[in-house]
Amino acid sequence: MHLRTSAPAHYSKSVMSRWLIGLGILAGLVMGIGGYTFIYAKGASYLTDDPAACANCHVMSDYYTQW
Repeated sequence: MHLRTSAPAHYSKSVMSRWLIGLGILAGLVMGIGGYTFIYAKGASYLTDDPAACANCHVMSDYYTQW
């Protein structure tokens, strides 16, 4: 009598492909949400020397116009 101790080869490929697909979907969601947030918050403006970047925050807009 032969006892099989490991899972069949097709099972491990199936599980691995499901993990990769799930990981790809998760990475896509994180990158998509992160990219949308970066664009919506005008994140690129904080990487410059422009003082107008401080006016992106609604709290700072009055101070920026007075300055």
